[in-house]
Amino acid sequence: MNNIVFIGFMGVGKSTIAYRLSKMKNMEIIDTDKEIENRTKMTVSEIFETHGEEWFRDQETNLLKELKDLDNTIISCGGGIVLRKENRLLLKEVGCVILLSANVYTIHKRVNMNDRRPLLKEKKSKEYIAKVLKERKKFYDESADIKVTINHKTVPMICNEVIRKLKEKEINC
Repeated sequence: MNNIVFIGFMGVGKSTIAYRLSKMKNMEIIDTDKEIENRTKMTVSEIFETHGEEWFRDQETNLLKELKDLDNTIISCGGGIVLRKENRLLLKEVGCVILLSANVYTIHKRVNMNDRRPLLKEKKSKEYIAKVLKERKKFYDESADIKVTINHKTVPMICNEVIRKLKEKEINC
């Protein structure tokens, strides 16, 4: 298995970095939120409204179980995938888990203009983001093999840091 798995709070650039890195390393890419949307024919927001968060989390868990069999793939995960203990364990089986993180101000700036994030709908304040980020921090830290902070960095800078840290850990992806 030589998969790379990106986790982190919404707005830290998991999908963007995963896409760029997949081109740089000639790897396949899967975005868990997009995959679930494709399978259900609903947006994540519609899934939350229709079936609720728990049902969505079930879909994430089921998808992670399937992803264990992949090879040479970069996986961008939804921000809340780490909330379940089972998922945190599955992530480690899927590949090398890289946490992308940012400060509250960077996240707020990035998510403020986006209405596609169901957990932030009507709650885009820095205070609310800080609260949710604090609640999830231990789960992100527990899951991560590698941590990369994205504040004030360009996409190429972040990708190069990811590649460097993978080499330092002698992880061949």
